[in-house]
Amino acid sequence: MQILILMIALAVSFYVFGPGGVVLCLVVWAVIFFSKRKPAKPAAIVNPAVNPAPVKSAPVRNAPPVLQVQTAAKPMEKPAPLPIAKSIAQPVSAPAPVLSLPPESLSFVLFTDPLAGAFTVDVVRGWQVRGGLQHPALGDRRACVEMQSPDGIFVMQGDPNCPQSFCHYPMQMQDVMIPSTVGCTFLNIPPAAKRLAGYYLKNVAPQRFGKLTVTAARDRDDIAAADLRAARQSGIPVPRNWKMSVHEVRFQVDARVGCLYAATGYDTSMALGFMTQFEGTVQIWIAPPALTATAEQVLARIKGSFRFTPKIQQIVQQDEMLIASDGVAANMNQQMWFQGQQAVHRAQVAQGDAIVNNYWQQQQVNDGIAQSYWNAQHTNERSWQDRSNAMLDRQRLYDDSLGKHYDAPAGANYYWRDQQGQIVGTETSDPPDYLNNYTPLRKE
Repeated sequence: MQILILMIALAVSFYVFGPGGVVLCLVVWAVIFFSKRKPAKPAAIVNPAVNPAPVKSAPVRNAPPVLQVQTAAKPMEKPAPLPIAKSIAQPVSAPAPVLSLPPESLSFVLFTDPLAGAFTVDVVRGWQVRGGLQHPALGDRRACVEMQSPDGIFVMQGDPNCPQSFCHYPMQMQDVMIPSTVGCTFLNIPPAAKRLAGYYLKNVAPQRFGKLTVTAARDRDDIAAADLRAARQSGIPVPRNWKMSVHEVRFQVDARVGCLYAATGYDTSMALGFMTQFEGTVQIWIAPPALTATAEQVLARIKGSFRFTPKIQQIVQQDEMLIASDGVAANMNQQMWFQGQQAVHRAQVAQGDAIVNNYWQQQQVNDGIAQSYWNAQHTNERSWQDRSNAMLDRQRLYDDSLGKHYDAPAGANYYWRDQQGQIVGTETSDPPDYLNNYTPLRKE
């Protein structure tokens, strides 16, 4: 239809305007025709890094349920200052967002503790794996396993450099290893996952991974409740008063990102006022930003598949027997030490009593010597005084009522002092008269 209209228009233009009209008609028709056409949509460009194709995970036989450690129960928030080094806890500007790829299709195999046969766990086939039950001292048992992938993913359950059995003494120094009399040594920190995370980030993680920069932290009560529920459902005899806490810390180390989960638990009915024993561990993954989902998947598989074997009961019983034996020996040593201290105390008391008795005996001897000296002195003084009085024809007198000495002419048998202080001598013991109220004086 459009072609017919165009031919009619060309014929009319040629009849009216000639050849120039035909050219003008063609130009006008071209403009109108192309202005009405819609532009074609460009073909979509598929970028596998931005729009990845869905990847189906290969089924794993007898795979245990995966704990939802990556479930976000509440939005991440900037952490309150943790008890860690300032160089670690300083906030930094958020990095540019990096798209995390979906978890890889992984194949898992069973790993058995090569050191003591105390546990089994699923590990990724083809990754470097090492671990086992570390047993550095009585009561200090550390179940650890860690994996390293070829593309830079590191996943760890338990750190051999961090204890997993703790004892909190409120009156003792914190964050130090405290030995006991039965041969055990425990790390003294309060029973809280946040406190364990702070200790690990300050004292252990920098030596293993270098300088860490904390980006966010939060308590994970949802994970603690899920872990307790899963343990009870699997038949583990968890005490009714068992209190569990989980703390999550996100961090950066070099060009990779990481996540730390610290978990602690203890029976509140067994806690004493001066001491609280509890258990705890740390779980970590570190990965390139694009592989965080795979790291979370592997850590969840480790948590869900970790199982202790009956061998751990033998190890615990051996520890308890040695601890009990050490306790009996320590108690006997304490009793012997106390008896020795009592014997030393009694000997010291006897020695002290002998010294005191000798002192007072010597004092009595010294007092006798001094008294003899003063008696001799008094006798000599009296003798010399009598001789002096005889030579001078004078008599020394003493007034007991006033405590005064007097000197009077010799020759009388008795001497008296009147109210005016005059000295009068008599031959008899009668006063000179009874009117002046005489006071008798004593010869010296």
